[in-house]
Amino acid sequence: MLKEALGNILDILKSPKLVTWIAISSAAVLYIPDRYAPFLIPFRESYGVYTTVTLVSACVYLLIDGVLWLINKVQTRRKLKKAVQRLLNRLYDLSYEEKIIMREFIFQDSKNIKFPIEQRVVNGLARDGLIQLVQRLPQFSSGSFVGVFRLTPTIDGLLTEEVVGLPVGEITREERQRIINERPYFVHKITERERIWEW
Repeated sequence: MLKEALGNILDILKSPKLVTWIAISSAAVLYIPDRYAPFLIPFRESYGVYTTVTLVSACVYLLIDGVLWLINKVQTRRKLKKAVQRLLNRLYDLSYEEKIIMREFIFQDSKNIKFPIEQRVVNGLARDGLIQLVQRLPQFSSGSFVGVFRLTPTIDGLLTEEVVGLPVGEITREERQRIINERPYFVHKITERERIWEW
């Protein structure tokens, strides 16, 4: 309990807001003209050196904290950029099985698609960050509970017919039927009572 209390006190003392307040207060004590605050003259004469040390220490702390914040921000931005690029590379390198799954977002014309949570390909897409599980359902299919998945915001809007191997433009009836037949069997089971074809 005592250790936790001391830790909280140290966190408060290291707070940039508190250090900023200390720096401003110290600067005010040292540099407000005597005519505006004559009552500070005795204090400055007695404790001016300590106040100066406090001001310098606070400014150094704020400078270091600012530099560390800037470094952390730059590193975070670089990591985010790498993560986004990795996700885009993954999207444009989908396997045939993965394309079949991802087509459902186009076929069903919806941001939320039902898939078996533990289905191998679905699980891989979720693990790699292309889709996200947003809701578990009591429904059961293909040896797994069903969940509602949506595209990761980073790739939302980038999923096109071309990306998932669908023809662009007019297609024949035979081609359309072939594409329909390629849809996963579990999608038919999950959506058999729903509107499933909008492409």
